Amino acid sequence: MWAVFQIITVPLILLKVSFLVDVVVYSMFLIGIIVYGIVKKTYCSMTIPKVEPSAWVGIIVMLATGIYMIVQSFRLQLTNADDTRFVVNAVDTVRTNRMLLTDVNTGKEILSWTGDLFKDVISPWAVFAAYLSKITGISAASMMHTFLPPVLLAVMMCIFWLVAGELFDKHIYRALFVILLLVMYMYGYFSIYNAETFTIIRLWQGKATMAAVGIPALLYAFLRLYRLLPDDRRWKEKTVYNAEQKGAICMVWLTVFAVALLTSMSYILSTVMIGCFGFVYGIAKKSLRTAIMVWGTCLVNIAYLGISTLLH
Repeated sequence: MWAVFQIITVPLILLKVSFLVDVVVYSMFLIGIIVYGIVKKTYCSMTIPKVEPSAWVGIIVMLATGIYMIVQSFRLQLTNADDTRFVVNAVDTVRTNRMLLTDVNTGKEILSWTGDLFKDVISPWAVFAAYLSKITGISAASMMHTFLPPVLLAVMMCIFWLVAGELFDKHIYRALFVILLLVMYMYGYFSIYNAETFTIIRLWQGKATMAAVGIPALLYAFLRLYRLLPDDRRWKEKTVYNAEQKGAICMVWLTVFAVALLTSMSYILSTVMIGCFGFVYGIAKKSLRTAIMVWGTCLVNIAYLGISTLLH
């Protein structure tokens, strides 16, 4: 969802197209995907997994801890000077149908981007919040401060569970892993700038979403790809991917696009992770092709950073 929005929206922002065009194009794509999934029956039915009785205790505690964290985050959402960038950009986009073409300090329309807007053009998280506001009728400020944080925290917990699934076989260990992470997040307020604090009090900001959702999602994509690749191949053997492995590689590419939407910091953070994991894949899996496929995702970051540089 984020990856497609990033791919569609950035060119439209550069062309200075009306926000309504972005809303229509992206909504049509979502409707098309839903219809295709229903017709082709590519969806999966949700079922309760079979787990050992003792694991249910851990899962219940995990869910209770997660709900408590969401309630506390709902009470502690921060409103400060950063609203003049992120929230004002979203509110202005809905109000004027201009995407990032308003000076947030004066409220006047601008013909070209200046200052922090150079970063927002290639990471239009505020425009995504404006899109959610537009289709739901909820004000952009309420969307970012009230509705998005609980949803994003729930998404973060789901990603933690997926990561745990790559690390542990038993559900009780997965639940304990997620509980440990949630406790660390809830009691990690040792600085106003660390990831735990940002997650609890200002998850509506793109950089906080990157720390809470983006980096764990990248980690899961890399771990899943690592698990699916064979361990017993030799350097001279030709690397051939099956359908599941190709899907895992596509997931890595889409995740890089998705985190690019959140913040311009993602271009540095994801590149570091890509470089490290690509090196590990190449050595551990004895596959230069796989390493190149992973490193190739850096082209996404290079392209967007190049656009931002040219705009300057």
